[in-house]
Amino acid sequence: MSSDGTFNWSDGDVILRTRGAYSRDFRVHKLVLSLASPVFKDMFTIPQPSPAASGHIDIVDVADPPRALEVILQFIYPSPPPEVNDLTLLSEILVLADKYDIKTAQSRFRPSLMGFAKTEPLRVFAIACQLGFEDEMKIASSHVKLFDTLELTELPDEFNIIPATEYHHLLRASRRERSRPVPIQFPHGKARRWPWQKPKQETGQ
Repeated sequence: MSSDGTFNWSDGDVILRTRGAYSRDFRVHKLVLSLASPVFKDMFTIPQPSPAASGHIDIVDVADPPRALEVILQFIYPSPPPEVNDLTLLSEILVLADKYDIKTAQSRFRPSLMGFAKTEPLRVFAIACQLGFEDEMKIASSHVKLFDTLELTELPDEFNIIPATEYHHLLRASRRERSRPVPIQFPHGKARRWPWQKPKQETGQ
């Protein structure tokens, strides 16, 4: 069990204990978490093991990534949350913000997702799909057309948790974008109109 002193309040009345190889304890305050999250509030109403059996403090096991949980706690407590420049961590934070229904945290970190749309559109599409972010899904799918078709058969891990129908929608949209003719730009800013393209109607008539 790692113990680096982060979120180890001496007057904390509950320990959030993450699982796995990188398990950590976060000693925090029920009241603070309950005010920030209705999910935490409901969680703390569930009877916990006898305090005497756990050192006179409740211990709640959570299946959350420690790094993401720490960022969420930094957001809840009066301390500036760090800048997140890693898409995996950002995804985990957004999932926890959704899980614990912390809308202010979601609003704070959601815009950061678009910073990865051009370089990792497939992952952003899948993350947005998981969280129900329709605008982000549309923007990410518009960048998929820039990638080779093979990219859509070598999918990132995030696609394991989205419906297969969304993958097929993305595939069809990508193929549709690839089939569109691209006008050639000529001098003086004039673009050639292909025979199958209808002339644009003049405005103001």
